[in-house]
Amino acid sequence: PGDVAEFVNLVAGEAVDAGDVVIVDANGLNQYRQSDAAYAQNVAGVISGSGAFLIGGGGANRAPLALAGLVRTKVTDENGPIAVGDYLVTASKPGYAMRYDFDSPPVGGVGLVGMALEPLAFGEGKIIVIVNKGLITGSSGYSSALNVGQNSAGQLASSGDLNLAGQSIFNVLSIKGKDDKWMI
Repeated sequence: PGDVAEFVNLVAGEAVDAGDVVIVDANGLNQYRQSDAAYAQNVAGVISGSGAFLIGGGGANRAPLALAGLVRTKVTDENGPIAVGDYLVTASKPGYAMRYDFDSPPVGGVGLVGMALEPLAFGEGKIIVIVNKGLITGSSGYSSALNVGQNSAGQLASSGDLNLAGQSIFNVLSIKGKDDKWMI
């Protein structure tokens, strides 16, 4: 694999290897460190081991961060086996990525490491990943119920508010009531 990478500043004393997943260090200006928690939001990317295009210069406390392309990345089966096409996020094991599980997403957003281009059936290893940084928005952590009934005038009336947690309902063809007793 080949990628475009830029040398970045590591936190003083931080040691990283090719394939390590790194995050932006919240305590330093323009500094990076090895990921150390599952589902981190501040994902910077993966340390390149075969950068086809390198930007900047190396040196003490600097490492090539893959900005785009294909990168051999450290992965674990912590969240189950990894299949080709799975989205990857930070794992609890420092410097590793794991499969993102859409069936049980964490509350809030999760930083995306990339997409798996090779499988990992079990254990730990390195697989080729296409760098694809972004944010996966999982569960908002909110649930809401809207209780609607008919008032004495025959009109629909609500006993509370529907909290959409900042989201919208759009392109709705119709809304039906329980047992099809009403429809909008």
